[in-house]
Amino acid sequence: MKSRVGYLVLSIVSLALWTGAGCPGLDGLASDNQQPPTKLTITIFNDSCSTYIAPKFGVCPNGMAQPPHHFVEPPAVIAPGKSVTYTTDQVAGAADGNCATFSTEFMVGVPGWGYGPTSNPDTMTYVETRYVGLIGVQFHCGDTIKLRWSNCISGGEGTWTSEVIPATGNPAPTASFGPP
Repeated sequence: MKSRVGYLVLSIVSLALWTGAGCPGLDGLASDNQQPPTKLTITIFNDSCSTYIAPKFGVCPNGMAQPPHHFVEPPAVIAPGKSVTYTTDQVAGAADGNCATFSTEFMVGVPGWGYGPTSNPDTMTYVETRYVGLIGVQFHCGDTIKLRWSNCISGGEGTWTSEVIPATGNPAPTASFGPP
C-alpha cells in the first residue's frame, strides 16, 4: 500500500514539474508573461577580424548626470567572433537594475573600450567616448540590446553599431541607440 501511495505522489509531482504547473516563469513572473520583464539584456559582440576588445560596459540608473554609475570591473576581454551578455541586474544589482522602475533618463552603454592584437588588456589602446542609450526613446524594459564592434574595414579604434529588439508588446525604438 505504501509503495502505491508513493508512486501516486511521485507521479503527481512529476506531472506538475513536467507541465510547469505552479511554477513561476523567468524572473519569478507568471508563466503567461502578463507582467513586464524586470531587466534589460545587453550583448556585446566583437565582429572584428583579428582584434580583441575590452569594452567598459556601464549602467546609469539616473542618467549620465546623476550617480550612481555602475561598470563591469574589470571589463571582459572579448576575442574576435565572440560575445558577452549582461543583464542590467547583473551590472547594477537588484535595486538599480530593475527596469520596471526606470526613468526616461536611464542609460546603458560603453563609454570607453580597449582594442589590441592580443587578449592582454595592458597592451591595448584605449578609446574614450560616450556611446550610450537612453531608455524611453531607444529601448524599454525587457528589450534586448545588441552592440557590435568591428574594425575590419576601418582598422584602429573601430566602429560601433547597435540593434534594439523590443520585448513582446513593447514599441519599436523611436530613435537610434547612441550618444544623446
